[in-house]
Amino acid sequence: MILHWLTKINLHEIRNLLISSLYVCLVCICISNVRGQPHSTQLQGGYLFIHMRHEDYGRMYYYISRDARTWTKLNNNQRGNAEYRGYPDIIKGHDNRYYMIGVSEKTQKPLLWTSRDLVAWSIEKELPVSPFVLTDNYYTGGNRFGAPKLYYDEDPKQYIVTWYAAKKGVKGNDEWKSMRTYYVLTEDFSSFSSPKRLFDFPSKADSEMATIDVIIRKIGKNYYAVIKDERWPEDGISDGEIYSVG
Repeated sequence: MILHWLTKINLHEIRNLLISSLYVCLVCICISNVRGQPHSTQLQGGYLFIHMRHEDYGRMYYYISRDARTWTKLNNNQRGNAEYRGYPDIIKGHDNRYYMIGVSEKTQKPLLWTSRDLVAWSIEKELPVSPFVLTDNYYTGGNRFGAPKLYYDEDPKQYIVTWYAAKKGVKGNDEWKSMRTYYVLTEDFSSFSSPKRLFDFPSKADSEMATIDVIIRKIGKNYYAVIKDERWPEDGISDGEIYSVG
């Protein structure tokens, strides 16, 4: 799977996309298993929102909602996983378990986390660093390997791992403006494809878009990406466009 071209979609479609980007789960699973919450016996659908907090950056917290409008804090507003560090994005994998990638505080290497119930998380394995460090004169600095995120594509039965990287040798605001998103493919988190740039935007104005924090989801036969553009309005960049990915 390679995301080559994009076309604009309307605001109604992007609203549905953003709603679907929240991890859909069974409310009873979350409420009945997270510490400090009342037990629920009803099987009702809902949305689980995984996020960070400004004062506890790089950690994960849970909110839950039945309508995606009214949200309730879970776990007495304590971390959903006390040991996790990274930019959380949870997906369901090939074996019906939940997956996410974090970074080890001790080794600064990417870690693959798994869970069967969204409550008890364990480290599945430490991932190799080499795919995430240097690509096409771009490198991943810091200790989070450019916010790596996952998506499992059922059709080819493989995972896509995305992360962002800055151009080597640039500093300050220019470093953020140089950010690009890369990806690798894997079936087993042991062998990986060669890293490649993810986006090839069709317009000249967006060809140098500084993309970070990419979340990929599939709706029907189309792939979608929610991204953040690190370019600044004072640099002559207009307000964001809305695209679908085919």
